[in-house]
Amino acid sequence: MLTKCKPISVICLITVILVFVLLTITSCSIITRSKILGKWETPKQTGSIDFLNDGTVIMKGEFGLGANGRYTLVENDKIQFEFDDLASLLGTSIVYYTIEGDELTLDLPIIGKTIYQKK
Repeated sequence: MLTKCKPISVICLITVILVFVLLTITSCSIITRSKILGKWETPKQTGSIDFLNDGTVIMKGEFGLGANGRYTLVENDKIQFEFDDLASLLGTSIVYYTIEGDELTLDLPIIGKTIYQKK
């Protein structure tokens, strides 16, 4: 025998499903963000990148060159960078990345894949 669903119970069910989906998406973002936070250095210590909790990124390269700006995790494998000062001429950059253990790989424009180790 089929019974009619009460409109309130259907709304409650939809609400529960939406909350579950939102929590799942948010928790994935938090886990990814916690993995990337901190200071990373190239194996020969010629460069470093520091991801701060407030969304600030500090990059340092050879010969004292560097860039400061903001980062946003746009997807599980992409970071968006927006730099300050002269580096802002680069505009907004979206970079592919992977994290495996204590190793971060960034596929940087012009430079290519760069490996950093967690410090």
